[in-house]
Amino acid sequence: MSITITSMFIALMTSTFLILLLNYILSNKRCYKKLRLDFLSILIFIIILRLCFPSEFFYTITIEAPFFMNPIITFFKLKVIKEITVFNILTIIWIIGCMHKLKQLYCQIKQTNHLFEYIKKSSNQMKISDFLPNYIDKDYPVFLTNLVPSPMVLLFKKAILVPNIKYTEIEISNILHHEATHLNQCDALIKRFIQILVILYWWFPLIYILEKQIDLFLEMRIDSKVSKKMTKKESLIYLKTLLSVKSKTLENNIFPFSQISSFTIFENKNILKFRIEYFLEGNFKYKTKKSILFLLFILLISTNLVIFEPSYNNEPFLEGTYEADSFGHILHKKDGTFWLVLNDGTISGEITNLKDSGLSNLKIIEE
Repeated sequence: MSITITSMFIALMTSTFLILLLNYILSNKRCYKKLRLDFLSILIFIIILRLCFPSEFFYTITIEAPFFMNPIITFFKLKVIKEITVFNILTIIWIIGCMHKLKQLYCQIKQTNHLFEYIKKSSNQMKISDFLPNYIDKDYPVFLTNLVPSPMVLLFKKAILVPNIKYTEIEISNILHHEATHLNQCDALIKRFIQILVILYWWFPLIYILEKQIDLFLEMRIDSKVSKKMTKKESLIYLKTLLSVKSKTLENNIFPFSQISSFTIFENKNILKFRIEYFLEGNFKYKTKKSILFLLFILLISTNLVIFEPSYNNEPFLEGTYEADSFGHILHKKDGTFWLVLNDGTISGEITNLKDSGLSNLKIIEE
């Protein structure tokens, strides 16, 4: 399993397609009426997996594509200053960008910790059982405070923050069950992992769309978990809670919550509208057809099925005008094929005629 410029290029192309597909599903009623949460969870998993492993696998089929791959590789290998190539410069820019995004994340974590400690000192501290006597799950602390605009959970803080305003018994029950489920499902780990992925792919515009899509998916998944044991009437009451809590959201707060990752009902109208519509369709209590999930599994395999490589088989260095080992070696892969590898590590293309006189003095290295 190796990561090359070509494998990264293919990974970005497939990820772009899959993210746009996910975005289309989440914005088209005809799609999300048929494609349930199980389908969305697998699709998101495939996207994340593809971004985490932008490499070739043992079953990957290599196809020569000199028409568009040769110009791409030539561009990256173009020397700008002496031996410094475009690829070197882009790598430096990528590292600087990662460091900047990492610093931003560090500041957010520091800000969250400071905020949480301040709230602990200034809030009225209670527990879930104080509001719900029959509650049997983990009894998380509940902080009633004027410093938050809506009910929320800060990342990795095992406590629920609730505005110090008047909620009905049903509202507070649904609020606490919703936020406690976020904590029980370890959603904070998922969000932190996505934040790290955003740091690595800060230059890829669609990564920010994916981040928002996953935030929405996590809320939908929690809606599903909370309403799983509810009757239809109770589900509608839970739905009503989302609207009523939104209407009671505090508009003035002294902390920039939009800059701190958290789970909250404090979201824009479009997202809340989508959650309600999806809920009303009853998709939380149904599953996608197995045939469709099977096709999704095939999609997982196919994202790494083909990789396009440049080809320089007709270049002058194959005509015997170079000394032995002056430009590379021959790689004998496990699948029995032979490939020409330049000294800089670039795979120039598959060798179809091993007896070519221009290759006679090159070393053959086993994969």
